[in-house]
Parts: sequence; structure tokens; C-alpha cells
Amino acid sequence: MKPKNKFTIQQIAHIIEGTYIGENKEISKIVWNSKECCPGCCYIAIRGEKYDGNAFIDEARSKGAELIITDAVTTIPNGVYLRVEDSKKALGLIAKNYAKSIKIIGITGSVGKTTVKEMIKTVMSEKYSVTATLENENNEIGVAKTLLSCSDEEFCIVEMGMRARGEIAYLAELCRPETSIITNSGSAHIGLLGSVNEIFDAKTEILEYTKKYCILPYEKRFIKIPKNNLSSIYIGARGDFSAENIVYQKCGVEYSVYNKCFDLGRIFLPTFSKHNITNSLFAYSVGNIYGIEHKRISNALKHFTNTKMREEILCINNICLIVDCYNASYEGMKSAIESFNNYCKLKKFSPNLVLGLMKEMGDYSDEYHYRIGEYAKDIGIHSLIVYGESGEKYTDGYCGGEVINDKNTLAQYILSNYGNGDAILFKGSRSIRMEEIINEMKELVK
Repeated sequence: MKPKNKFTIQQIAHIIEGTYIGENKEISKIVWNSKECCPGCCYIAIRGEKYDGNAFIDEARSKGAELIITDAVTTIPNGVYLRVEDSKKALGLIAKNYAKSIKIIGITGSVGKTTVKEMIKTVMSEKYSVTATLENENNEIGVAKTLLSCSDEEFCIVEMGMRARGEIAYLAELCRPETSIITNSGSAHIGLLGSVNEIFDAKTEILEYTKKYCILPYEKRFIKIPKNNLSSIYIGARGDFSAENIVYQKCGVEYSVYNKCFDLGRIFLPTFSKHNITNSLFAYSVGNIYGIEHKRISNALKHFTNTKMREEILCINNICLIVDCYNASYEGMKSAIESFNNYCKLKKFSPNLVLGLMKEMGDYSDEYHYRIGEYAKDIGIHSLIVYGESGEKYTDGYCGGEVINDKNTLAQYILSNYGNGDAILFKGSRSIRMEEIINEMKELVK
């Protein structure tokens, strides 16, 4: 990433607590992908799941890298390098130093992080220059990338994800957000953390490193936790910001936003999802903190467009397809099915599901998949198809349905058994790549 204020080698050495003896040259760019190396850059050799960046040091040098940061025990002939204990942490330290003067809005939560981030970006752009996390690049590499991408923007909106305790604390310590948002705390990653209490404790780590404001769900457990003298804002019924007089329409949903008992005006969202009403209240509250008036917030949300594979509506062979397969947790799955069912009632569609498995459920996997199937039956979903092995728990709860483990076969089954007046929600964990079923359907009808 190209720094707005260029580093020198000595400055980088000081930041990462390294020792460098030699000519103090200016660094043009910070990179950790050798393909992006250029003359004068600093290449950070990072060990990943698939590749070890140390294997590409020679390539980096051949492309003109002026400085190499590595955690490998190695020497680089005729090159300048700094050895560190952990290259990822070195990257984080550089990003932290770079972004220390930027106003940062940090977001975490079990579900809804990316949507809330995009909504806040849309709202804040009404008045300020803003940059934000790309897609859901919310791990230690993604957060560093986001911070280093800042130029002259007034705000940087950073999404923070986690898979273990301490990860949110690490990311928040890099960012030191002025304002932090926790969208919710549910069961996502429960197989890794063990309990909903552990997940809650992990999510709330962000508060320790927040400077001024925290925006939280209006729930007893969030109200009770220490806030370190932060100004707290609560979202939801009886909270500081709530949605009242909700009216579902064929092209979206409209509601009145209330601040305590004061009606601030109507909001229209081009979405059928109930959970996006709550997501928009987080964005509204951020806009309110930073002095954006209701009319401009309303205008921003009216034109909000979600990221790809979140509530995409397609039509193939007269079948209405709702593609919401970017991620899946128990709470997110249940909310998506409820919203989809409401949408079908408005549109007078027959509601049907194609579900993939929810990952990282651990010992709760069978129970949560069964409960989703049971819920789908209870609210009147007409049919259920499950993609993927071990999907029988869905169908056990639903007391019926089909399990199909091949995407092409599944695509053919849908085209043969559904038609005009049918709607199908596709929902599953990202790793399953359920959008490939849609692609198979498109190929079959060519």
C-alpha cells in the first residue's frame, strides 16, 4: 500500500523495534505480495496458510524492494533486511503508526458487520471523505491493509472479525477507534470459542481500546459491562435509537426512527430483511454523532446498495432467486428465512429454501441445524433442499425435504421442479460457494 506520508527505512526500523545500519532511504510502498513489489518498496514476508512469503524474497529483491522484513533466519546477499519475531505483527505496527492520526470507526459483531460497515460508509459519505474495509477483509492482514489504504480521508471505517479470544483486542489496539460498534453477539464461531459467553467476552474486547463512543445493542448484558467512561448509545426497542411504525412494501421497508421518545422522521430501506432495519439504526446513530442531519441520512439509506451475494434478487426460468450466501450463522440464518418468508407473502410467492451447512458450530452443530429446519417448517416454508453432506439434520427438523450433494444435479432439480410463482432463498456458509449452483442454473438454461 502506498503511504500518504512516506516512511524511511530508519523510521520503519524504529516502529518495529529493529536495528538497521546503512543508508536511510525513503520507502515508496508497503507490500506483502511479491507481485506488487516495485522499486523503493518495503516487502514484508508473511507466512500464510497456502504460501510462505519468505519463499518470494528473491522475487521481491529483483523487482526493486529496498527493504525486506522477514521472520525467517536468513541472509540476503547485497540486500537490506530487518529480521523480526513475527512479520504479521510487524505489518500491524507499521499500519498502527501510519493511521494514528486518522479518525477510525471500528465495527465488530457476530453477524451484520459488513452490511453495517457499508451503511455507515454510505451515511458518512454524505458529509465527509471516507474510506473503509474492502468487502470483509477483517482479519489482521485485512485491517492493516485498510489502515495503510488511507490517504487524506477524514474517516476510516474498519471491520474487525475474529476466530479466537484476543483477536479483537489485537485489531482494536492497532486501530484505537474513536467510535466502536458491536452489532450483536451470537453463536457464530461457537465451535471455536465454546460458548456464547466466550463469544460475548471476545466481541467486547473492542471497548478497552475505544476513545469516545460505543454503540451497542440494547440488551442487559451490554448495558452491564464496563464502558471505560465512553459515551454509550444503545440500539433497539427502548434504546436511544429505535424503529417504530414499520411498513413492509414490495420494494423495501419504511419505518420511523426514534431517538428516545422523539420521532426524527421516516426512513426507507431498499431491502426486505428485518435485520437490516437494526443495521441501519447503527449507521443512523453514527451519522447523528458526527452531525449529519436526518434528511441526508435518510437520502443515503434510501439509495443503499448491499455488497454482492447479500440479498441479490435474480430471475431464472421465471423462478425468483434470493442469493444471500456470503455467510451463515444460526441467528443470521433464522433472520434471513423469516425476512424471506415475509417478502414472499408480500409478493405472493411460494417460499422455498436451498440451504448449505453452517460452519464452526462445534458440538452445537446438530442442534442448530435441526432447529433451523424445524423453524422453516413452523413458519410455512413450502419446500427445503439441502446442499452438502450431513445435511440431514436440517431435513430431520423440517420433517422432509431433499439432500443433494452435487451442484449440477441440484441445479437441474430446481429447474425441473420450480417455476413461475416460486421463490427460493439460497443461504449457507461462504466456504460452500452456493453461488456456483446459480451459475450451473444459468448454464443449463442458455
